[in-house]
Parts: sequence; C-alpha cells; structure tokens
Amino acid sequence: MIMALSINPTDILAVTYGLGQQASATITLSGAGSLGDVLRQVRAETKGCSGLMKIVVRNRTQGWAQRHTIVFKSEPAKGPAVSRRPSWGETPSLFDN
Repeated sequence: MIMALSINPTDILAVTYGLGQQASATITLSGAGSLGDVLRQVRAETKGCSGLMKIVVRNRTQGWAQRHTIVFKSEPAKGPAVSRRPSWGETPSLFDN
C-alpha cells in the first residue's frame, strides 16, 4: 500500500536545492500547504536562475523526504516592444507600432 505524502501548514520543512553543479542551499519553511507552495518559494529564492534544479523536501514534522528534479526557465528580459511589419498583401494598420 502506497501512502500519499501530504504537507500541512503547521509542518516544518527543510528544503535543500541546487542548480547543476553549484553548491546547494537549505531553507526552513513553515506555512506551506502544498508542494506547489514549496516550489514557488524555491523559485522566489532563485529568481533569475535557469536550468536543472534538484530539490529535496524533508518534512521534519511527519518524518518523510521527497526528491524532485525540475527545469526552471529564466524570465524573458523586458526591453522595448518589437514592431511588426505587415507581410506582403496585408493592409497596414494605424495602430501598428
């Protein structure tokens, strides 16, 4: 029988994460209600990083651990808007940049 692992907001979690061959870091969390909450926190801690992220979530309250490997994509750089030229046969619009 396989038991589903749960996260409760009162649980204390130790989350270790590392990007590729870089040194890993560990944060301690409480208040997370789901694995999605944990991953959002890791993403906030690693803002701007991209690549293969190895994450180990240890629920110190319940006594279990899970390992996850996730690909994080960096946010696209915000720059000037790219103007689009009409293709052949298209009527130009007054609203195109």
